[in-house]
Amino acid sequence: MNLHRFRVFTCVAKHRSVSKASRELHLSQSALSQHLKVLQEQFGNLFKRNGRGLELTSRGEALYHEVRPILTQFDAVESKYSIATHAEKSKPVRVGASHGPGTLALPSLISSYMRLHPSVEIDLKVRNSSDMQDCVINGELDLAVITNPAPTASLEMEPFKTFRLCLFVSAHHPLARARHVSAEVLAKYPLVSGREQRVRSRTDELLGSMRTRGINLKVLMRCEWPDAVKAVVREGEAVGILYRDLIEQGVKAGRLRIINVAGVNLSIISYIVYSAEKPLSQNAKEFLDFVRAARRENSLDKTQLRGGVLSFGGQV
Repeated sequence: MNLHRFRVFTCVAKHRSVSKASRELHLSQSALSQHLKVLQEQFGNLFKRNGRGLELTSRGEALYHEVRPILTQFDAVESKYSIATHAEKSKPVRVGASHGPGTLALPSLISSYMRLHPSVEIDLKVRNSSDMQDCVINGELDLAVITNPAPTASLEMEPFKTFRLCLFVSAHHPLARARHVSAEVLAKYPLVSGREQRVRSRTDELLGSMRTRGINLKVLMRCEWPDAVKAVVREGEAVGILYRDLIEQGVKAGRLRIINVAGVNLSIISYIVYSAEKPLSQNAKEFLDFVRAARRENSLDKTQLRGGVLSFGGQV
């Protein structure tokens, strides 16, 4: 028997839920279930199911009351004497983000976190979603917020925030005053978009979806930086596509106009991804909890969440 399995047991007992314990312990549900299986083989039947989730058996209840003070005492001794514990608290948090979340959400979030935790160092890296996911898998990053996660059993994924792309034109464009634009009319104008190398972006998905409907948008240019997209749109008759937050200032100033195209879905959900196999440092756990709290406060459509933590290795 080891202390880690005691912690798993008490956490499941506290929440009466494998999924909630999984989130608190930062373990995949499959790994947590395996620990419970070993526990039951050693100690007998500890849980039973009821209509609301899990419930302790009388044997489980007795073990729970025996184990809790042991863990409390151990944590107190470790906190007081362990050199490793103090070193753990000094570890920087290595955070990654794809371009949308890395530009629109994480900088202000990190600033707020550091005001509360001034001694914690945050290292933010912004690249495309594919690179950031690879960095989490190989241990270069603790966690990342990305928009195009690819299925892999080694990662946990939690929905974070819905971002909105939008189609826009210059204030003097022929479509600037149209209340609604059909996809067929939109196809008459060249499109300018941002670019993420080595990854299929939401813009690419949009273009592919429209091609299946027989509507072929002409991509004039893909620009590395949003300011370049806006500059091209302001100076000609191209239609731009960027995150709405990035053009809000130009719209308020009257230089740009958002156009609405019927039947085109421009929302994109970002996800927090972290390892399902490697435990997070204490600082990384606290930062993840801070990000989760921010997620609860934003306007992410709960009908799009499809549950809580999603494990690529199990059912979605």
